[in-house]
Amino acid sequence: IARRALTLGAVAAQSKTYDGTTAADASKFGAVLSNAIAGDDVKATASGATYNSKDVATAGTVGYTGVALAGAEAKNYTLAATTAQGAGTITRRELTVDAVKKQSKTYDGTTAADTSKFQATLNNLVAGEEGSVTATAAGATYNDKNVAAANKVTYTGLALTGTGAGNYSLAATTAEGVGTIAK
Repeated sequence: IARRALTLGAVAAQSKTYDGTTAADASKFGAVLSNAIAGDDVKATASGATYNSKDVATAGTVGYTGVALAGAEAKNYTLAATTAQGAGTITRRELTVDAVKKQSKTYDGTTAADTSKFQATLNNLVAGEEGSVTATAAGATYNDKNVAAANKVTYTGLALTGTGAGNYSLAATTAEGVGTIAK
């Protein structure tokens, strides 16, 4: 008895959160097998998987290698394909703002603060990418205009900039830091 030839149909899509690599999960491989006998225990598996890009904006496919048949009836079938391709998406990694740098100014009768002085540590960055993403603020205001009462600055309109910014999102668009006003 000759083994029955199978072909790969649609490959299931997979997604992941940005991690700075092209690594995909081969265990998530799933594909329709055309020409299999209904009820037979046969499926396609893959031993390797890689995204076409590590970046959120350009990742669109996952290439699978080591495609083979598995299951109790797999020995009754053949599969010509040893590679496959499916849709793959990478979602932005969420960052939080921590340790906002202190800001101070000389009394000027206003609560206006300087947005260009906004500096903060970003949590949850992929290791090694600290220099590729920074946070900026569109607005900054002291909690009080007076020397004695002013003790914090509220920053609004936080956004990410830098070469890696497209791979990340911010959990919040506001932050607070220490702020003082001198005489």
